Amino acid sequence: MQSELPTLDVLWGRTLVVQVVQDPEGSGQLGELVGGRVTFDMGLAENWFTLVRYVDGTAVLFGQGRDDHYVAPAEPQDLLAGAPPWVPIADLTPLMLDEVIDFVRWWDGAAWRHAAQLELLRVEYETAVALYPLLELQQLVGLFAESLHGVTRAEIAALFAAAETRSVTSELVSVLEPELCDPVYDFLARGGVVAGSAPVAEELPVAGTGPRWRRRLSPVDHRRQLVAAMVEAPEKPRPVPPESPELVDMVARIRVLYEEYGHIDFAFRVGRGIGVGVPRNARKIPTGLRRLRDTETGEHGRWLFIRFAIDGAEVRVERAYDHWPDWFPRSPYDNDPDRGDLVEELANRGVDAQPTWAALAADEFAYVTV
Repeated sequence: MQSELPTLDVLWGRTLVVQVVQDPEGSGQLGELVGGRVTFDMGLAENWFTLVRYVDGTAVLFGQGRDDHYVAPAEPQDLLAGAPPWVPIADLTPLMLDEVIDFVRWWDGAAWRHAAQLELLRVEYETAVALYPLLELQQLVGLFAESLHGVTRAEIAALFAAAETRSVTSELVSVLEPELCDPVYDFLARGGVVAGSAPVAEELPVAGTGPRWRRRLSPVDHRRQLVAAMVEAPEKPRPVPPESPELVDMVARIRVLYEEYGHIDFAFRVGRGIGVGVPRNARKIPTGLRRLRDTETGEHGRWLFIRFAIDGAEVRVERAYDHWPDWFPRSPYDNDPDRGDLVEELANRGVDAQPTWAALAADEFAYVTV
């Protein structure tokens, strides 16, 4: 698979043709065009790119390129190292820190560049995955000739060549089916590749000043260290929440599960969107758990784990606010809490209710400035 990027005008024109001919009604299925910014999405969540061109002839390309063979880099990647001041560093930094993007390339008017310390094979791989099939023009022409009724390879090749040189005419577009001609031509005109039109472009972003953040820990390493700290953390003394209708309802449901499954120990971790339970068949009651958790909140915050143990006629309830309890086992399938959930919870706690690992949970623990 080819991985070398074509020049800016070629990549811009080729992207527009593929996007509009495949999606002439502008549904956004393959991305969108807004001013001097075009986004191309192959319909897979981890394969997309955005190309932004600026008024001085420079451009930036960023996105995500992953396939079934993708392996995350062992160390965090600084995709913006050495980027010139016109690259929108302020906009791209959060995407890089959250690992939403895998690559950033910038066009300096003569060639595409990228952060110098990056492994070339990874740059080429991720770019090729994200931009395929735009890089293989012969294959692309062949696919279009097969899918477009009555259009020859020569006619498709001519349309691509014209888009890449900003010389598209209505005659070149007229080879398409009648219902495609007007929307395709109008879209290409909006993209600045029709004969006689000026290239569309964005104003240069304000150059960033001062230090910027980059990751020193990957999200996996950050979470691993956080969980290790939670396991070792002490539990601060807190008052037992008073009995509530929500607690009575939950205990009754636990009794039903006990009668149904014969299990005597039910433990849960509640996070964003779902409760994770032990045993697995207990996962059908997370909604009630979240309601109970909200009811029992106070200045001390909300519990992170809860346990219901059946002891004869009694249901014993244990809660953990500050640590990972030994009665909630780690799963080999990764049942770690979402760090965002933990940060959100700590933001609503008073100073005295903060666990010993509060600073470690913050973004700043995994970032350094450069």
